[in-house]
Amino acid sequence: MGRHSSAEAAGAGARTVWLVLAAVLVAAAVIWFGVSRGLGDEPGDTAQETTATQDDAEALASAMDGPDGEESAEADTGDAPEETTEEPAATQTEQAQDAGMPEEVTACLGEVSAGTERAAAAAESAEHWRTHYTQMGLIESGEITPEEAAGPWAETREAGPQDQERFSAAQAAYEDSAGSCADLDVAGAAAATDDLDEGALQACVDRSAALALVGDRGAAVNEVWSGHLVQMRSKDEADPEAYQAEWLAMVDAAPETMEPYDAAVAELEEAPACELSS
Repeated sequence: MGRHSSAEAAGAGARTVWLVLAAVLVAAAVIWFGVSRGLGDEPGDTAQETTATQDDAEALASAMDGPDGEESAEADTGDAPEETTEEPAATQTEQAQDAGMPEEVTACLGEVSAGTERAAAAAESAEHWRTHYTQMGLIESGEITPEEAAGPWAETREAGPQDQERFSAAQAAYEDSAGSCADLDVAGAAAATDDLDEGALQACVDRSAALALVGDRGAAVNEVWSGHLVQMRSKDEADPEAYQAEWLAMVDAAPETMEPYDAAVAELEEAPACELSS
């Protein structure tokens, strides 16, 4: 009886050793997969490849009875500027028209409205591009693994085409009214309407200038993001080393457009609101 129990214990011990060895081999395979696919960029160009990588990481975590494989909190970049919204501008344009305000005033309000939409579209592109490229820095600093970056990479890649469509539409709409506020004779327009406050009108002009700066600098960020979306679509046909070099160069250059954009967003936050009444 004692020998039988000892044999069972020995067998259980052997099975445990083999399970641990299998887990180590799975870990090595996952790491090799990340490196072979290009450590500095997202795995593959399809959701199926991303899911496979995440499944491997989760299976490994479960086998090792360790962390549950959730994405690192550091991987969620919460420092992106909040989306700029200014819905009253569109309503004010309609109210200004109904109130019989001078045409140049309603044109300026239209620019503020379109500029607000363009700034909001730029914020979406900037947030997704920022989340996308900062994953590389987090990997290089050891804060996250390539497997932890796979989720944010896939999510932002999926959102990319919609970002481009939204910004393109907002840019086209903005171009129809751009410059209306700069051309406005504030004093003359205020004098033409007894109840129109000159200071409030100047505030709209100032806000339009801040919105223009955010939109212009956001366009540069959106263009870089668009370039990487195009790059990702050609990844499977590209030379791996050339692709990796281009990707890392884009990561290094990202602050060149992102920092001026962030500065413009900060200026917009300090700009006066556009609130007219007649």
